[in-house]
Amino acid sequence: MVLNIDDYHSIHTERMPNTTTTSTAAHLATILLNPITTQEAIPQANVHNPKLVDAELIKTNVENKFMTLYGLSHNQRWGFRTVDDEQKLEELNVHNYDTRLKEKRHIRSIKDVILVDLQENNLHTMKEYIDAINTVVNVPSMQRYIEKGHIIPIVADWPGQIHIRTAISRYLLYHDLSNITNNTTVEEKFGLLYKDAEYLALKDLLDNSIPLVLDIYAVFDRKNYTKAPLMFLSDIFYWESINHPILEAIKAQLPKFSDSTVEIFHSFLRRSTQKHTEAQQIINYGRYLNQLRLDGNGFRENFAHTSTWAAYEYSARDISHLTKKCACFLLQCFLEIYVRVFHSKTPLTFSQSLSDSSSKKKGKKKYEESISLTAMKMPDAQLCHLPLGFNTSCKPDPFRYCDSSNCLVFFSNNPDPIRILACGHTYHESCYRNSGLKCLYCLASLQDGVDRHVQSLLERLKKSKKKKTKKQENTISCDDDDEYGS
Repeated sequence: MVLNIDDYHSIHTERMPNTTTTSTAAHLATILLNPITTQEAIPQANVHNPKLVDAELIKTNVENKFMTLYGLSHNQRWGFRTVDDEQKLEELNVHNYDTRLKEKRHIRSIKDVILVDLQENNLHTMKEYIDAINTVVNVPSMQRYIEKGHIIPIVADWPGQIHIRTAISRYLLYHDLSNITNNTTVEEKFGLLYKDAEYLALKDLLDNSIPLVLDIYAVFDRKNYTKAPLMFLSDIFYWESINHPILEAIKAQLPKFSDSTVEIFHSFLRRSTQKHTEAQQIINYGRYLNQLRLDGNGFRENFAHTSTWAAYEYSARDISHLTKKCACFLLQCFLEIYVRVFHSKTPLTFSQSLSDSSSKKKGKKKYEESISLTAMKMPDAQLCHLPLGFNTSCKPDPFRYCDSSNCLVFFSNNPDPIRILACGHTYHESCYRNSGLKCLYCLASLQDGVDRHVQSLLERLKKSKKKKTKKQENTISCDDDDEYGS
């Protein structure tokens, strides 16, 4: 079984100041159990990596398993996608949790889900998450389940991940229980070897970022996304190294390990309560829904609302219209880049700009490289908006066919064919083979990033328990919803 813990708050509530409070919003914690009936219970033995987050394990697997594939864009590896209108509608609504969508009635059934509790809890601190977990642990049947040596994986958003992982780390280290579309024409127009930064950024957006978002849930440029994936990768590689049974459970029932269940439950709550409904009334209704799922007729009439199905926000005609508008916009972007490059002959230059990071708050000024991508309407783009190659110590050189530092073919009369990588770097075939069929600049950059972020994460996880003020405990943003929990 999988445990979902997530915060629920009536954010649509109007603020109504009075003499004692500033808002009538209810802040609740939803605790759900999602049974997995097709797999054996997951054993507790060796499930936690004693190193907490293993940077060396991550770097080794990134180099050996992924770097060769990283030279290919998503579209190059899996083929350019051709989907019909029905699939486009589905993808546009993949994160729409409205339970009235008739097309999703089968995959959104939560009839087997158990509401453990809906309690008043802000879920802002480690203690509040532990209190929510203890609500489950204190159930006699759950106590027996755990005493048999089984574990219950927890799915939570980012603050939940770091708070729960910190509690686990303290226990492991200090035994502190803590209370526990095909673009060939465009490429031919520019030339396959053209390495202008703005052109590569727009091409990477269409070739990698957008297909990735449509194929898997990926959200870019969000806080803590430098840390949550490292915990996930470290766990997965560790479980692979010891052949832990939890991997089979994840592979067989991957949808269970997401927060869709709790989001669907929240959708029922929001649709069935008013903006001024008090916290206890919401809790009572949540428990009523939990009982209602056991009554087949009552569930269909009151829970499924089959008589009031909602429709997709977009029609097939809307999709066709949006597709044409998008094509015109992209063509205009490529045209502006083409005019700048081949007519105005104006190369892009990088400049130093003051970072907006929190270091300024500590009195430290931090400067970062930026670039103006005018065709993409990004006058102050950061390096993270460009392909990975521009974030390395050696940026793709638009005046060289081969970016290898020890290129042996550069002065040859019979140069090799050129290998174009998704990161923006280009290599002669022989130079690429000599580097082990991987971009060494990008590998070094990724490994350095893993070291820095894992070190920062471990420092946080290994901190001994200290007295914190309420303000310090609440500094973790609750708006960053990574979908992986531990």
